[in-house]
Amino acid sequence: MKKLLGIVVLGLIFCNSAIADSLIIHCKYEFTLEGEKMVNEDTFEIFDDKVYRDGKLLKRLQKLDVNFFKTKVEFTNEYTSITGKEVLSEWKINLKSKKGTRRTRGRNEVGNVTIYKCEKIEI
Repeated sequence: MKKLLGIVVLGLIFCNSAIADSLIIHCKYEFTLEGEKMVNEDTFEIFDDKVYRDGKLLKRLQKLDVNFFKTKVEFTNEYTSITGKEVLSEWKINLKSKKGTRRTRGRNEVGNVTIYKCEKIEI
């Protein structure tokens, strides 16, 4: 029994160090604006309980969940918009289906949802 417990503890320690590796995700959203095709792209790096968007740290990160196999990522951050309004941005990314959703909303609002194509970038 003690050997089994030792193996489980060592396994958890080993797995924890593997989870600490960086995860890089590229997300793309294509849309048409006034007849012109537009593309919005974001690259996220998740490392050490921090999220970087296009190289910049998301400073007001409220939630970060990455599943054990690094196939599902969820995070929420808050920022101040150009108009001075506080906005929540909630990302849910499924790397198996290569889809991500971004819900942006003000406090106590329903907000809008945008569907992205996302993929993990291997280094």
